Amino acid sequence: MKILRSIAASAAFFALASLAYAGQIADVTKGALVHRSDDKVVAATDDALAGKELIAVYYSAHWCPPCRKFTPELVKFYNENKSKYPKFELIFVSSDKTEEAMKGYMTETQMPWLALKYGKRGLTALRSHACSGIPYLVVLDANGNELIAKAKDQDWRPPTTVLPELKKLLEKQK
Repeated sequence: MKILRSIAASAAFFALASLAYAGQIADVTKGALVHRSDDKVVAATDDALAGKELIAVYYSAHWCPPCRKFTPELVKFYNENKSKYPKFELIFVSSDKTEEAMKGYMTETQMPWLALKYGKRGLTALRSHACSGIPYLVVLDANGNELIAKAKDQDWRPPTTVLPELKKLLEKQK
């Protein structure tokens, strides 16, 4: 019985945690985002996600060979689509071992999108959408609802399968 109460309490906690940031992805990330500028990583403006309706979250790391293979493909996709779809943005959440490694990865791959500050990687609003492996790409609405993600019975989904679905979603939004 104690186990059932513990499970119920945990479920209630996570439901409340979800509600705590629902509708506020832009709000909860204020002050927590950076971007690459002139090969430096600098703070993003507080309104960086204002008006964004589709937010892709990319979990990746420099030390991960599959990530290093996929990231240039994602950079190309982003560069080809960002100006066509102004209500779209992408946020990188690093699994690197140091802040310097994260910044080096962003610079080396010329990541044109936002990133969560290294010290903020545990931000519940974004970390709760991670899965068991990287690279991983999930697409959220502005309220933090998953629009494109792994199936409930999966531990991970290749990001290459997400890009075609994301493209269709962007085209519907236009």
